[in-house]
Amino acid sequence: MNNDSVSMTKCDRPVLVDTYRNHKITASVEAGIYVGKVFSKGTQLAYCEAPERAQAEQHLRLIVDRDIEKKCQSRGQTPVSSDELQAALVEIKAYLEPGHISMLRGHYQAEHGAINLEELAVLGHCASTTEVYCIYANIARCLCDELAYSPPIQHNGRDPMLSMLLQASDDDSSPRSSLYVTLTSTIRDALIAVQW
Repeated sequence: MNNDSVSMTKCDRPVLVDTYRNHKITASVEAGIYVGKVFSKGTQLAYCEAPERAQAEQHLRLIVDRDIEKKCQSRGQTPVSSDELQAALVEIKAYLEPGHISMLRGHYQAEHGAINLEELAVLGHCASTTEVYCIYANIARCLCDELAYSPPIQHNGRDPMLSMLLQASDDDSSPRSSLYVTLTSTIRDALIAVQW
């Protein structure tokens, strides 16, 4: 028997409660059907029904993806204002783990926003410096989703979203450049303003 096939006549407890791209997605079984809902900032944006949990979850995630894509297209390449960035940072803080917030706090408080990767790993309780980059990539994605902003493609091959957070190293031959990462001035200024 498929575990996702449930025959019920009344509303059951939620079988899915998750956060996906700054949206809350939920699903419950009602009369044998999986009823999914998408919420943003407490407001229900969408509803779907599906015969199985996996289908409901997939559809909910697709709804979120399309909603963000539509907002990004509507925004176009309009630059992000300082006020928008500060508001988005305040919003996404709720989605971040305390160690990730500590990483950003330590980073913006460092002189010129430059900090050793190993220090960041300690602040974030990371197993490696590679994990630091993965966390920062997730933070950048969360921030871009909140802003409905698709950063321009970098001609140097750098990840556009990560480039919102971290400056490119000016001198790749310096031993210091491979150990230190620097926040962009825009992000650093916004973090200082919101006082994480």
